[in-house]
Parts: sequence; C-alpha cells; structure tokens
Amino acid sequence: MKLRLNRKLGKYYGVTTLHAAGRIDAVIEIDPAKKAFMSTIVHECLHLVDWDLKEKEVIRLENEIMKALTDRQLLNLLKRVILFHT
Repeated sequence: MKLRLNRKLGKYYGVTTLHAAGRIDAVIEIDPAKKAFMSTIVHECLHLVDWDLKEKEVIRLENEIMKALTDRQLLNLLKRVILFHT
C-alpha cells in the first residue's frame, strides 16, 4: 500500500485505487488540506478490507473505529504512517 498526498482531490478527502498486475497494489491519496487526515486513512483502509462495502457502512465503521481509538493510539498510528512513507 502506498500513501500519497494530493491537494487536487476536490470535494473528496481521499481516494483508493487498486492496481492488479499479478498482485494487489493499493494507492491511497489523501488531501492534506482537509482536517480529517486520520479518519480518512481509516476510511480508505476499510475500502481495502472489503471493496464491496457500501459507503454508508464504511462511514459507520470509520466512526466506530475513530471513537474507540485513544489519542495515544491515533498518535502512534500517525507516526507509523509517516515512518512507513518517508
């Protein structure tokens, strides 16, 4: 999985693209100008977990996960995302 920052997503906070060339290669693009950075990453990862989930269900799961995570867990997740993509 790759994470890219993209300020040209318009109304979207993030976009997930799957490329299948013998293996799944996912690219998640996030608009850094939007404030919901971490919840967007969670949201887009949920699409990867089950591509067939309806958007309403993805949003519900995203909200549940974000409510369950502590500030410390969110910070650790952010550190891992930054370290993974630098």
